[in-house]
Amino acid sequence: MFSIPAVQTSVARRLTNSLKEKNDVVIEIGRVSIGYFGDVELKEIYIEDHHKDTLLTARELNTSITSIPKLLNNSPSLGDTRIYGLDMKMRRYANEDRDNLGMFIQKLKKEPTGEPAHFELHTGNVQIINSHYSYYDENLDKQDVLDITNLNIFANELVINDENIEVDIGNLSGYEHRDIDIENLSTKFHYDPTSMSLQNMILKTPNSRVDADLFFNYETGDFSDFENLVQVEADFRESTLSSTDLLSFYDGFGKDEKVTFTTKLSGTLNDFELQNFKLNGMDRSSVDGDLQIKGAFSDNGDEFSLD
Repeated sequence: MFSIPAVQTSVARRLTNSLKEKNDVVIEIGRVSIGYFGDVELKEIYIEDHHKDTLLTARELNTSITSIPKLLNNSPSLGDTRIYGLDMKMRRYANEDRDNLGMFIQKLKKEPTGEPAHFELHTGNVQIINSHYSYYDENLDKQDVLDITNLNIFANELVINDENIEVDIGNLSGYEHRDIDIENLSTKFHYDPTSMSLQNMILKTPNSRVDADLFFNYETGDFSDFENLVQVEADFRESTLSSTDLLSFYDGFGKDEKVTFTTKLSGTLNDFELQNFKLNGMDRSSVDGDLQIKGAFSDNGDEFSLD
């Protein structure tokens, strides 16, 4: 009887209705198919955020459940996972410290008593195909932080441990709405409530190649003033930047000029130091030394200084 898709879908809807009652989260699944060996296919997925707007939708998700006891113990362990047609709309609403995904995970962790429970997710390889991702922050002057269409991702492993996220991204490609064609991004990504890192990051566009380790440290609320509060540490190995890509952020550059550079960066985006900065390019220009740059991302041009 349980092998009948209509029965499986009915059971899944009861589970999602139970989550809505106990955890105040809205998850809807149009169709469920579960195989005898733990293979799972979900179609027409919808998850709502705490403002009753869309957090994500997905056309189809294929995975496998490797351990029923772990699933029942709030620690799901999944095999290789493929997601088709994902549309994730992350947003940090005005005057809120967490974005809508963080709020969703926080609700999902709660016991019926309201007390937080431990949540842990492990997957095998993850593929995200023909998808879209956006992140908007209503607390910033420029709210559209990131918006990528034609998104395709291959990741070797995903681990979510409460609010900590670890993923080894082997290949990410897509089109960023500032007219940047991401041919490939690979990195070991880490996120937790006070830090974020992209280690061994290689970013390729048709015109640029960046090889770096990036580390961000912050406290709750710092993202509302990212340029002045979030501490950045970066180690740029030999990298090439094209002025064509930089035009997306500052229209004062010309086109088709390239620079090659290495440096170590520390500070905030509006007050940072470049150590052992070596740059070549831009009509045979070169720089070699240490620099202190202030006000680079300030709206007030008078605050800019270079020492």
